[in-house]
Amino acid sequence: MHIKPFSAILPPEQFGFEIDTFCDAARNHLSKAFLPFKKPLPQKEGIFIIEIVSEQQKSTGIICLTHINDYQENRLKAHEETIHSKLKKQKEYLAKQGTFIKPVLAALEENAALTAWIDKGMLNPVFKSYHSAKRNQWYNLWLVENITSIGEIKNLFKTKINQAFIADGHHRCAASSSLFDEGNACFNYLLTAYFPINQLEIRTFHRIYSLINQTDTDLLLSHLSEHLILTPLLSPDLPENKNEILLGLKDAWYLGIFKNVKPQKPMVIMFEEWLINIIDIKKLSNIYYPEDDVSIQSVVADRKGTNPILAISLFPIPKEDWVYAVKNNFFFPPKSTRFMPALRSGLTMFDFKNEVISLK
Repeated sequence: MHIKPFSAILPPEQFGFEIDTFCDAARNHLSKAFLPFKKPLPQKEGIFIIEIVSEQQKSTGIICLTHINDYQENRLKAHEETIHSKLKKQKEYLAKQGTFIKPVLAALEENAALTAWIDKGMLNPVFKSYHSAKRNQWYNLWLVENITSIGEIKNLFKTKINQAFIADGHHRCAASSSLFDEGNACFNYLLTAYFPINQLEIRTFHRIYSLINQTDTDLLLSHLSEHLILTPLLSPDLPENKNEILLGLKDAWYLGIFKNVKPQKPMVIMFEEWLINIIDIKKLSNIYYPEDDVSIQSVVADRKGTNPILAISLFPIPKEDWVYAVKNNFFFPPKSTRFMPALRSGLTMFDFKNEVISLK
């Protein structure tokens, strides 16, 4: 794989270490993050080590640029299908702004040499430290600008690391790749954050399908029972074991246990394959993507209109199943994996259109 340092656009000093205001502005619309400032935001060149610390988790990785060929030639491996409308919107946004406001999150298998390189870099003083009260997390950054150290990690990726797995950022990668293929040479690198797989966590998958009014929910339940052992529930309790699923249909909840489990396919893939044979996905009135069990309950309780719904929550995909599936080129449905820690928009941004990098 081919990585290199970059000129990072950093939040201005006046925000201090409480960074939510700036990150929210950057996420909502890039220009809002720049509007208050009459001169360019501070920039620093190099490769960044990032440590994300919360009460439950500590994860350490690196932020750098990855050549677009690594994505196009499947060394930076995708696992989720893209949504056309979202891809189109992301492509238009990148073409207009020319700026990555958040790195693609990628996972690496354990590599002792990479761990040693990171540990050595973290012996230096912290370059920047930011806090998010909203997420109750600290983001510590170390800047590696030494040419010898940068040469070491570039060579490590080139000779020892032959693949990585996209955890979050499929649409950003696909949009950049499309822009590059159309002749936009400045999109030849992806801003990427690499973390070891064992320092990432996959959260529960939630989805709510808003069905058309004509849907026969009794027939739908009958079709689902062909693939699942269904037990009625008094309340929407999340699944606690692999091969389990929470189903909400109309106003009733069920615990489902998958029948005829295929070891090579994670549950979310199996469910998606069955679903297209059970309901006409093209006739759905809407799809919601709740982030947690509280959200899924509130969306079901507060939904407007009379459309019947099918709500599902799957037991989190074990990481070993996810890695196996990605290596064997199984594709998950869109937005079916949610990885923690989540990166914040605006902490390290990269302007493709005005790239100036002296470290080669």
